[in-house]
Amino acid sequence: MNRKINLQKSQDKEKEDLIKKLENQYINVNSLIPEKVIFRGKTTVVKWSDGKKTVVKCREEDDFCEDQGFAMALAKKIYGTHSEYMKYVRSAERQVDVNTSEKIVCFELLQADSA
Repeated sequence: MNRKINLQKSQDKEKEDLIKKLENQYINVNSLIPEKVIFRGKTTVVKWSDGKKTVVKCREEDDFCEDQGFAMALAKKIYGTHSEYMKYVRSAERQVDVNTSEKIVCFELLQADSA
């Protein structure tokens, strides 16, 4: 019971830290517009409209995928580092749909409104 409370406090602290970081790191959505995307081998290079450049590389043992490369470059641009992005991904709550036995990943912090 005590461990569960400590884990919840830790998760709440991580959420608060991420919210503060995102609030302090004002992201101009116009800076998220790519001016140029380059796929070279297992590397994706994105030059953004704010003049900055993001480089992401596929691991040697993985198959390269252009859309995954771009998505990871965008995530790195928003979160600053891959490790910051992965902290958020790892903190997602995983559930299993009892009707289909499919895994469901639930992001509480930035959950989109359902239509």
